[in-house]
Amino acid sequence: MADADDVTYQFSMDRETWTEWTDTLPRSQHIDAHLRTLIEQDLRAATRSDDANDIEGKTLDVFATRIRIRTMHAIGALRDDDPDVAAALDQLEELSDMADILQR
Repeated sequence: MADADDVTYQFSMDRETWTEWTDTLPRSQHIDAHLRTLIEQDLRAATRSDDANDIEGKTLDVFATRIRIRTMHAIGALRDDDPDVAAALDQLEELSDMADILQR
């Protein structure tokens, strides 16, 4: 019997898509458990998106400026007569770190 806090939802979709999708699931995982996981992941992604929208415009401007500067440094390191690949990689790693911060 379902708990009072549970929701039961029935839907339909075309059989071919359903079959193709269920064929991708490990046999050890129940379909309902996988659907719950997908819903939870979707909710976390939406929450991260809402959090990103709360960042003040000035903070985004600072990040945009830092990204622009790091990008120009990386390009400059590679455009020289003697390209400094290590310096460019350092700048790219910094850019990746900034993207991770913005994506949280």
